[in-house]
Amino acid sequence: RSLHFKVTKGVFIPRPETEILVEEALRTFLCAEHRDNTINILDLATGSGIVAIILAKELLNASIIATDISDVALKIAKENARVHEVEKCITFLKGDLFYPIKGDSEHFNLVISNPPYIPTGDFPDLQAEVRDFEPRIALDGGKEGLSFYRRILSGVTQFLLKNSWLMVEVGDCQAHKVAEIIEATGKFHSPLILKDLSGIERVIKAQRNG
Repeated sequence: RSLHFKVTKGVFIPRPETEILVEEALRTFLCAEHRDNTINILDLATGSGIVAIILAKELLNASIIATDISDVALKIAKENARVHEVEKCITFLKGDLFYPIKGDSEHFNLVISNPPYIPTGDFPDLQAEVRDFEPRIALDGGKEGLSFYRRILSGVTQFLLKNSWLMVEVGDCQAHKVAEIIEATGKFHSPLILKDLSGIERVIKAQRNG
């Protein structure tokens, strides 16, 4: 989106396909329905902060909490937020997924995440520049690459307002499996699967039941 972001060793490098995730969030909330009210957003596993920062820049009535388990990532995310002059709109908290806000409940209009989703067994075959230089903690999604989606879905409805949205980025060939995890909760309408510019099913959007 023509913005520059800093990354360092120990911080996941944002990928172009994450624009699909961001664009869908903007498409959903840049409308008259949300114009006059604060949009409360939770960004899980924020990394360099790119998702939270773009949403803060373009959704002027957004109030965002962004969590990450990595001190290095949070330091860089805060720097990026200052550079783009949205540091007052985003609260960065250290912790694993929902842990930093565990006392909150049914507060958010959007929970959004680009979590680790590479299956553990795929690491030996990754490109060297990814395998050897990017933080494994930001890549490894467990045996099937689905562990973070299961964890997110086990707790998200505690924090998500009724009729509000969950949006997640997924890896190649994972979309239908993640959609099944969402549907199994019984708390969401049928998920919508969106493709990236390469035709890969990349983003899942689901609305919580009213």
